Amino acid sequence: IICRYLNEKNFYLGQISSDGFLGIFKVKDGEYIQLGADFMQPSELINQGNATNQLRFDCVGKDLTLYVNGTKVMESQDTEFTSGDVGLLAGTFQTPGVHIAFDNFKAYEP
Repeated sequence: IICRYLNEKNFYLGQISSDGFLGIFKVKDGEYIQLGADFMQPSELINQGNATNQLRFDCVGKDLTLYVNGTKVMESQDTEFTSGDVGLLAGTFQTPGVHIAFDNFKAYEP
C-alpha cells in the first residue's frame, strides 16, 4: 500500500510478500530504502500463498504504521515526505500468471 505518493519515484510503501515477510519502505528518486529494519521481517500473521490478507498502512505526521489482518506489525518514523496521495501497488518478481485483487480500498484523512 502506498501513502504520501508524490510521483513514481518518491513515496512511502507498506509491503507484504506471499511467503510471509513484511516491511516499510521509503522510495526516494526511485531507490527503495527500508525503514525500521535492515531486511524484510517474517510474520506469522501473514496468510501465505493464495490466501487473503487485510492490510492497513497509516501515515500520520512522521509516523508510518503497517497492520496485517488487524494487528500492528511494524512502525517507523520519517519526515521527508509531508504530503501526497495514496495508492495500491502489486507485482511479482519471478512467478508469471499471478492473480492479485484489491477489494474495499479506503483512504481516510487524519
